[in-house]
Amino acid sequence: MFGKYLEEAVAGETYQGRPIVIKYFATPKDVEHCQILYAGSSTNAAKLAGDRPVLTIGERPDFMKQKGLLRFYQDGNKVRIEINQSAASAAGLVVSSKLLSLATIYQEK
Repeated sequence: MFGKYLEEAVAGETYQGRPIVIKYFATPKDVEHCQILYAGSSTNAAKLAGDRPVLTIGERPDFMKQKGLLRFYQDGNKVRIEINQSAASAAGLVVSSKLLSLATIYQEK
């Protein structure tokens, strides 16, 4: 659902002088050099990322239960962000305070 918007958002963008590129993966081996992994509606990003420090992003309601790090979801006509801080810490990633202030923090049940 949000994949095409992600592609549009990064079109022509760079980070530290390097272009941001959207690629599509099917196996964990393909993800070897990936830093941010967006999981579509049928992909388990945590399985693809393995134990590598990869920012996993998804949109399925069960994404956070699968150790996803950041989830986009719709709330009425707005897109919201949910963050799994414990999964981020386990992956060796630090979530910025700016992003945390915009997000809902996932609480494992």
